[in-house]
Amino acid sequence: MNHILRAMALALAALTAFSASAQAWPDRPVTLVVPFPAGGSTDQVARAVAPRLGEKLRQSFVVENKAGATGTIGAAFVQRAAADGQTFLVTSLGPLVIVPHLIKNLPYDALKDFDLITVAVQSPNVLVVPAASPHRSVADVVAHLKAHPGKMSFASAGHGSSDHLTAELFWQQTGTQGVHIP
Repeated sequence: MNHILRAMALALAALTAFSASAQAWPDRPVTLVVPFPAGGSTDQVARAVAPRLGEKLRQSFVVENKAGATGTIGAAFVQRAAADGQTFLVTSLGPLVIVPHLIKNLPYDALKDFDLITVAVQSPNVLVVPAASPHRSVADVVAHLKAHPGKMSFASAGHGSSDHLTAELFWQQTGTQGVHIP
């Protein structure tokens, strides 16, 4: 967690150092917008980092969840916010990398409307089953999917999320089919 905090604090410090404003920053609470529901991995990262940023920069950092449409609602909210350094988007790659290829007429341009400050976390998608599951390997899961097409379900952060697309690719490559629960 310390490397995440350091990366974000350095990025935010650089932002303030290059700011054209002569005012001290932050001079009021800063909002970290998470474009997903509370409790998910992106939300957990923002909530872990916010108090530490607050301590380092002596200002409140408030996490606000604006979920929906695979992150596009929160991303659009941040895009419309004043460019005053008081609102930041804490997101996965979904709303900025995947969704622009899936949804026409987004209310933002992912390449032009946002500036990358830091990559705080990188996490892979993983395949897991409940401990009580009879499946003990990927081969077991594939065999079950083939024997019972469309019966096994999995949850994701939403349509077009990286975990959704990873599952679709998995099904395509294994010639299987499951049920997506966004």
